[in-house]
Amino acid sequence: MLKIFFFFFYFSLTAQEIPVSIGSVYKNKNDVLDSDVEKIFLLSKKLILCTIEKNKKCFLESISKQKGVYVDLKAIWTYKEVESEITKQDSYFDIFFFDSEKLKSYTKNENSKTVKEILESADEIFLDIYFDSIQNAEINIRFKNGNKLEKDLNNPYFIKEKNKWFLFRFF
Repeated sequence: MLKIFFFFFYFSLTAQEIPVSIGSVYKNKNDVLDSDVEKIFLLSKKLILCTIEKNKKCFLESISKQKGVYVDLKAIWTYKEVESEITKQDSYFDIFFFDSEKLKSYTKNENSKTVKEILESADEIFLDIYFDSIQNAEINIRFKNGNKLEKDLNNPYFIKEKNKWFLFRFF
């Protein structure tokens, strides 16, 4: 009986997943490998799903321990700072990514939408990948349904260290 419950629970989560596809890929050099395109796509897709599932730890797993992550105009957080932040009651992730009531209270704007709400408003998501170099790439997130909320997301930025891709700027 327990196995059936877990199967149903897993199926329910994956059935609600928003389709995510690679849109256009722009390379400055021919040195960019198809495997790098695929790795960035899979990491982006994982981060979208983790946002929808409210999985803070997923972000930590996607950040470089050496370089940290660019949060906004004010800060680059180290890996340790992100690790500390995900444990807080009213963390950056709770406010901006997951909890619309906390965001509305923080911004004092009833029209504010969390990253989760914005992503869930899409029928389908396309990821345009722009390579600055063979070590850096930026994603432009587009919604198939032309939803203007896509403009409220930051363009995620990725860096490559020792042949592994990491998130360097949040949505």
